[in-house]
Amino acid sequence: MNAQSAFLSILALVLGAAIGFVHYRALHSVVQHFMAGQTVAAIGLQIGRLVLVLGALIAAVWLGAMPLLACFGGILIGRWIVLRQTREDA
Repeated sequence: MNAQSAFLSILALVLGAAIGFVHYRALHSVVQHFMAGQTVAAIGLQIGRLVLVLGALIAAVWLGAMPLLACFGGILIGRWIVLRQTREDA
């Protein structure tokens, strides 16, 4: 692994964590919209969050295997942060 690949992997990890955080935080909003009967808003938000994650993973594919794995790992870190915050709020 050269320095450029390592830098891209670290960048993908950080961006993946940010995207994962936004993705799972938006999932909470989707559920709230569905529960309030705002189906159109919920579906729009659902499509938006899926497009965000799909776009990030496709971009990471173009960078290589290590950035892709780092991005996915970052998404899981974002999920862990949101779940931890949610458990503390309950």
